[in-house]
This record gives sequence, C-alpha cells and structure tokens, in this order.
Amino acid sequence: MKEPEKDFKKILIIHTHGGIGDVLLSTAVVRALKRNFPDADITVMVKNSTSGIFEGNPDVSNIIGWEERSFREDLETLKRSGFDLSVVLWSTSREAWLTYRAGIPRRIGQDGRLLYSFLYNDKIKVRSEHGDTESHWTKILMDYLAPLGIRNEKIEITFPVSEKDRKVAEELLKTFDVKAEDNLIGLHMGKGMKITEENWPLENFALYADAIIDKYGVKIILTGSNEEAPLVKIIEKKMKNKSVNIAGKTSLKVLGAVISKCKAFVCPDSGPMHIAAALGIPTVAIFPLKEDFPQRWRPYGADFEIVRKEKIACTKKCIKMKCARFECMAEIKVDEVLSALDKLVARNPIKKQ
Repeated sequence: MKEPEKDFKKILIIHTHGGIGDVLLSTAVVRALKRNFPDADITVMVKNSTSGIFEGNPDVSNIIGWEERSFREDLETLKRSGFDLSVVLWSTSREAWLTYRAGIPRRIGQDGRLLYSFLYNDKIKVRSEHGDTESHWTKILMDYLAPLGIRNEKIEITFPVSEKDRKVAEELLKTFDVKAEDNLIGLHMGKGMKITEENWPLENFALYADAIIDKYGVKIILTGSNEEAPLVKIIEKKMKNKSVNIAGKTSLKVLGAVISKCKAFVCPDSGPMHIAAALGIPTVAIFPLKEDFPQRWRPYGADFEIVRKEKIACTKKCIKMKCARFECMAEIKVDEVLSALDKLVARNPIKKQ
C-alpha cells in the first residue's frame, strides 16, 4: 500500500456547490488531510452560506467565502496563495479550470467529465454515479484522498461549537423560558430545498410535535432557516401545545449549540440532521422521497433511526427539486415517527423531571 506523501504545505479544498450537510460531511476529508500532513496550512473555499461550518475548525487555516465572484478575481486569489495541492469535492468546469490556471501542481477532481476532467492530475471515479447506493457519502468523499496514499482512515466529522455560541444559545432559550434542566427534543421541518405551504405537509409536523410533547413531556424546539421561518410559524400555530420556535434566529453554530442541548432530534434528511449527528445527538431521520438514498445520507456520528416507507403511493417520477406536491412526505404518519423515536429513547433514556 502506498504511503501518504509528506511534502504538501499549502492545501486547498474546494466545495462551492454542496448544501450544509454535504459540506459538513466534507470535514472528514479535512481532518484526514491534517492528520497526514500536520504541518500543512489548509484553506477551504466554500459558499458564504456554508462557511460557518468551518468557523473554529482547528484543522482549517483559512476560509475563502465564495459568492459568484468573477473568474479573474478567484484566479488571482489562488495564484497569490501558492497552493501545492487542490482537492475539488464538487467539480464543475469552473473549478477545474480555476485550479489548472492557478498553476496548482497537484490537482484532484472528478473523473468522467469530457469538458474538464483532463485538467486534473488525479481523476476520481465517483461511486454514486456508477450504481453505488449503499456507501455513505463520507466514504465517497474519502476516495478523493486515495491518490495521496490515504486509505481506510478513521472518519471524523468536525463541528466545533464555541463557548460563545453556547452562551448565545442559552440566552436565546431563556427568552422562551427554557431552563437548563428541561428535556428538549428538536424538530426540523425542511429538507434543504424550496418548499411551500402548498406543497409541504406542515400539519404533519404540528402533529409530530404535539404527539412527542404528549408522550414524553418534553419541550419541542422548532428549527428552520430564515427562508423556512414563515412556514415554521404556521406549524407553531397549528400545534395545540406550546413550542419553542427559533427558526431564523440563529447562526449555524448557535443552532448547533441549541441542538447539542436536545435529548433527540427529529427531521427529514437535511443539514440540521447532519449537525445533530455530528454533535452526537440521537436522531430520527425521515427519508420520504423515492429518490432519497438513506444508506448514503444517513446520520453519521450518532445513534439513529430511519423512517422510510418501502412503498410510496405516489406514482409520479420523483424530481426532488421540482415536485408540485410532496405526497410522499404527507404519507409519513405520526405513529411511524413515534415508533422510531421510541426505539431511540429506549437506547438513550430521557430522565423524567
């Protein structure tokens, strides 16, 4: 087996197209690189919306927040930085040409793209594009390190939450009269894509929340992004019990601090699901869509239960981002979510207050 190379000093990781969960899982690649090249400075180039994932990460020396800058601007930035290795974890023609034109001597990226794969020194065959539906996404990402002799590495997802973030979270929860000793369960309603009141079964989430409160006597934390906040407000209004609605009120790291206080987290496959798992919070993961891949995107790093129907009544072609009405999500009933949570709580008991 090839030994890892030891001469890289400035490493660039580019991941400018993934969502929160996808980018969070890529911290495993950063961790492995730092273990093998401890003296290297590692820079990540990510969208501004996901850059918070890397804030406070001890393996990262610099974050380049990307948001539709010109090619020339990015090229000049990379040229000045003097990187000797780049790893592009989500390739498009732009990233391939960017690393090539910047003169980075060792470039790793995706194989199988006629217009740009030839620009990489090392071309990675992405398993998920060749029929693999079982491998977890972290393992698929780790394939990008194989040309460096890095194989069979321990996978570690890194999402540090600072003391400052914890204090901000505590102050936020105090405004909802949440006490330190309260048992909390988080409920996230989104799935990292555009959903509306018309196409997403908001009433289902209100039913999940009420059922969890009634059964376990906990407080429910409703989470969501700024864009999802109006929908979470509708869920809050549909509930018969009182909830703690923090949708749109936190940064990624403060959200993590809140989630870290939960006894369990319930949600569709989403960025917050991966954050909860990374923080070791027992997670109920709902995979409603026919084109979901639970084995690939299951929570990594914590105990979990998956809720998924083997047979979905909807007979339409599953086009996740453009579905007019997500009937599959509406099919996930309260008893299915409670059954999964029951199994999780049996293994991770909630102490009665």
